[in-house]
Amino acid sequence: EVQPNMTNVLLLLNNSQLIKELYSVSGQYSDLKLVGWTSDSDCATNYLTKSTIDIVVLDMTLAFLDSRENIQQFLERATKPNIKWIALTTITTLRPMGFAELYGCVACINPTISAMELFQILRLVSNGYFVCKMEEDNSTSLVAQAELFDTVLPQFSQRETQILCLLAQGLRNRDIASAIGRSEGTVKNHTSSIFNRLGLKGRTQAALWARSHFSAAVP
Repeated sequence: EVQPNMTNVLLLLNNSQLIKELYSVSGQYSDLKLVGWTSDSDCATNYLTKSTIDIVVLDMTLAFLDSRENIQQFLERATKPNIKWIALTTITTLRPMGFAELYGCVACINPTISAMELFQILRLVSNGYFVCKMEEDNSTSLVAQAELFDTVLPQFSQRETQILCLLAQGLRNRDIASAIGRSEGTVKNHTSSIFNRLGLKGRTQAALWARSHFSAAVP
């Protein structure tokens, strides 16, 4: 049952173990409500058009999302304003899609993520954070990192911190441009500005800086 006073989450997944664990973990969070799950396109569209959904967790390996055209067609049928999308994906999948910018995706998460960590990310997303968690990193909790970013990264815009997050994964400018739906020239301008403000000499140093400061969330 959808509860309008809570953050309502729809799971578009086919990982039965993760789904089971998510429902088990959900009891610990009074501000989040799992309203359902499916791996079927028509059922997903029905949920999204008839229910109040705030966040969708979307597995990019679902059968009905086997091409950019299919993704666009599905989202055009299903998307309503203000829905936040979390993509369970890999860098290889993310690069050609431009999903983050084209479809309002606010999180790009490795599909091997644990249920507890995914719920931490859901809470961050519900509070306005962009999240990039593409590699396993349990050294610092996501909530602690989010608090850290409020003081460490106030000088950067959301776009710049998004680019820093992708730089940390070793992506080239053209791959970052594809991932965020901007031109390579725009990305180059942003990276140059980032290098100057951090006093760094290039993308390798920037990637090392980003990895040492965060691998999870950026406001």
